Amino acid sequence: MQHRPYSQTVTGLILGLLLTAATSQAATLPAEKLLGPDTLAVVTVPDWVKAEKESANSPGRLFWGDESMKAIKDKFVAQVRKELIEPLEKELGITFKDYAGLAQGQVTFAFTLKNQGPEKEPKPGFLLLMDSGSHSADLEESLGSLRQKWVDSGKPVRKVSIRDIEFNAVKLAAADFEKLAQSIAPGAPVPEEEPDADAEGDSVEIIIGQAGPLLLCGLDQTDLEQVLARQSGGDLRTLADNPIYSRAHAQHFRNSLGHFWLNLKSIVTTIQEGNPDPSSSVESPDTNPLVPSAGKIISALGFDRLECLSMAMEIQPDGGLVTGELRAPGAVQKGIFKMLAFQPKESSPPPFVPADITSFARCRLDLQTVWKTFESTLTELAPPMAGIMAMLVDNAGKDQDPNFDLRKNLIANLGDDLITYEKAPRQQTLEGLNSPPKMVLIQSPKADELANAIKALTSLMPESNARVREREFLGRTVYSMSLPETFDADGNVIRNTLTYVASGSYVALSTDTGIVEEYLRGRPAKSLREEAGLTRAAEKVGGYNSGFFGFENDRETMRNAFTILKKESGTLETLFGELLEGGSLKDWIDLSLLPSFDKVEKYFLYSVYAMKFGDEGLTFKAYTPNPPNYR
Repeated sequence: MQHRPYSQTVTGLILGLLLTAATSQAATLPAEKLLGPDTLAVVTVPDWVKAEKESANSPGRLFWGDESMKAIKDKFVAQVRKELIEPLEKELGITFKDYAGLAQGQVTFAFTLKNQGPEKEPKPGFLLLMDSGSHSADLEESLGSLRQKWVDSGKPVRKVSIRDIEFNAVKLAAADFEKLAQSIAPGAPVPEEEPDADAEGDSVEIIIGQAGPLLLCGLDQTDLEQVLARQSGGDLRTLADNPIYSRAHAQHFRNSLGHFWLNLKSIVTTIQEGNPDPSSSVESPDTNPLVPSAGKIISALGFDRLECLSMAMEIQPDGGLVTGELRAPGAVQKGIFKMLAFQPKESSPPPFVPADITSFARCRLDLQTVWKTFESTLTELAPPMAGIMAMLVDNAGKDQDPNFDLRKNLIANLGDDLITYEKAPRQQTLEGLNSPPKMVLIQSPKADELANAIKALTSLMPESNARVREREFLGRTVYSMSLPETFDADGNVIRNTLTYVASGSYVALSTDTGIVEEYLRGRPAKSLREEAGLTRAAEKVGGYNSGFFGFENDRETMRNAFTILKKESGTLETLFGELLEGGSLKDWIDLSLLPSFDKVEKYFLYSVYAMKFGDEGLTFKAYTPNPPNYR
């Protein structure tokens, strides 16, 4: 057996201990281990370098960096720099380029809401955490320079010691923010009275410092102290101990490049505590029976079951995936959640939906249950309003047919399938872009009876719109009625006509007669369901049986937008000129510089999305496959 010299053994031991210590110091805990259980919202990128690397070749990034987009991009970036970044840097004493590239690990924004007692408003807080990794020395230099700029500019800066680490706290007066707002937006309102910089509420103190590679910035010293305690191994409860968050993390966040989480339960509880108990029978004499309290609205709509909203983003080899959840256990039993509880049935595009549409959505809703739930919810919220609604329903159509029963003839004939789809604008104008041909199809076990019953709704419309016209087309009765007038941005009157017809098991409705006639002609030459790769893309969002499936033709939507916005850039310049108070839209985005769409169409294909309701709430997924040959 050979023995190493004693000096080599000691040297190896020392190097090992130093390496362990260095590694331990550099290991920044993830956001959920640093933040507290009272976190209201968090947005985090767990690994900034990884996120940058994986998104670098995404279609969106390559589109923005395409040479044909250079003119419009350079102008926009230069204006952002001039009007936003430079004024912000000047007023806050920050040079953002000094911090560029420092993020090597997580970047986290978090908001807190601390309960200060029954007689005090909850106290909001904010935290920014950034792991600089091996750039710790560069971060320290940048923070030192920042403090010196604050001191040189006369800002009140004080040193704060938090767990033996020196932080800098700078107080920014309301006047600073007003000055900043004026420099960014010259039209921003200026208060009549000069604010008192020493008065509570007229200033905010920002605390910023560094612990090893970790940048910490916040408004509350206690928040920062607790983050440091957790980072050093302190036995404090964390966001990961919150069962609502931990469940979302396990289901959606593990493989994400970035994710968002909002504690809805905390928000709802705060609102409820500030409003009377909805079950209380004691009401103020001034209470309006037609205007329910906030607490009552929350209870009747089922919002008291809300727990959280979460979203996560992944970039996969073949596309981008967004997953999320609106968690509300038991909420599906009442209120708006019961109305929107999609049934887990077939929701793929039917054969009659053409391939040349720009968007499609199909949801399997029991429309009779939706109506019944609406009535019961309205009764719980405002009984007098529910009585008025019942009277209108009971008398609808009686002026045309005394035997007409809206509940029996219309509501009882509603089915469980609702389909919508849009086509490209018929006119290459802004008005055309805002009102493309759109079809709505309502499934019914007795479609002809439902179509006839819709005529009764005209009794609830102004007399000038009440007449229903009928005509024959391909053996079907087509109905049309004038809708109430609307106005465009210039104040011009817009007159629309609703056209509808019963065909098969659906009643089709649209304000575009052409799309209705196209539907009546039968199956198109190519159906949307024949789109290449659609079924595979649908599998990424859970398939066709969730009860809600949607499709967006991103390529055709962007093609139309490019063409119309480039053509109408002068009109948009006029419209936005008033909003910018003498400024110019072209200073920011000169739409006339948009390239012809054929130069960038390779970056666009389509997107699919699906939603599913269950006892735990609503889950949703959206997937955008990479276009072929987009690189």
